[in-house]
Amino acid sequence: DEPGMVKFKVTVCQFVEVARLLGMSRLAKAFCDIDIVYCQKYQPNIIFERQFTLEKGDPFCDHTYKKKSLKKR
Repeated sequence: DEPGMVKFKVTVCQFVEVARLLGMSRLAKAFCDIDIVYCQKYQPNIIFERQFTLEKGDPFCDHTYKKKSLKKR
């Protein structure tokens, strides 16, 4: 880890579980995609990265939030 970075792993996701129970796995992917869109639109100074998702069958979702470095003028 580095300054200006927060990382965490999610091992249980209610969105994924409910979508699977309803047979609507595409709905789970939509919830995952919202994380990216939210950061791009509402947190422009934050970079969101994720390599693994429960929705894809991985054992966890890895969320990484990095503060964009400010450019010196």
